[in-house]
Amino acid sequence: MARRKIDFEKTLNYHSLTELNIVAKPHYQRKGRPRPEDEISHYTYPIHANLSEDDAIIPTHRHLILRFLGSSSQQYYFLS
Repeated sequence: MARRKIDFEKTLNYHSLTELNIVAKPHYQRKGRPRPEDEISHYTYPIHANLSEDDAIIPTHRHLILRFLGSSSQQYYFLS
């Protein structure tokens, strides 16, 4: 599971994952609420994490974008 987190984090350019939480969720043969005697058929492992901005990278890239947009002849408006 940790390897998948690292692989996914490599695809994120401006963000990082924090507070990673993996919980085993049991599944049963029948639909509905399981009875105490029902056996678990399989587990799934949903991953919960917070996506946070990488404050070290964003200002550098924002500066480069604004330099590029400043040299063009069109006007751009940002909502940030």
